[in-house]
Amino acid sequence: MVNRQAVELPQSLSYVPGEVIQSTIEIDNPQNKQIERVQCSIEQVLKVQDDSIKDKIIDITLPAILSSTEKHLERTFDIQILENIPPKFDFTKENRRMGIVGKVLYSIKFEVCVVDLLVAFTVTKPLTIAIDPWKHEHDGSITLIDRAQST
Repeated sequence: MVNRQAVELPQSLSYVPGEVIQSTIEIDNPQNKQIERVQCSIEQVLKVQDDSIKDKIIDITLPAILSSTEKHLERTFDIQILENIPPKFDFTKENRRMGIVGKVLYSIKFEVCVVDLLVAFTVTKPLTIAIDPWKHEHDGSITLIDRAQST
């Protein structure tokens, strides 16, 4: 059977908005089960106090793995991070009576779908979205610096 330990991903996933995630996924399939697809999603969780909103900001089927029965799959994939998403953020401010908490969190999730099973297994990893060092704050807005002229 295809198992949870079969997906190899980098330990630390850290990117900036607009960047492309380029990685390799490996799946061991010793019983030659038919892997229908691998669904990949990037989820964003926005938390303020006790309220939270979870949203899939990217949801794609990896085109490199469709209907395969290979014993060992090793495929590369690219996923474009959206340009207009906020960076990972964790804010806590103590108030007289209560703490104010705000968080923006991301994760990347892979669901391996096998014929006759809805989802064989899921692998989820935290994802850090950071601020692009080539952008800076100027008069309350973010401006893109021309990298060619900044050297």
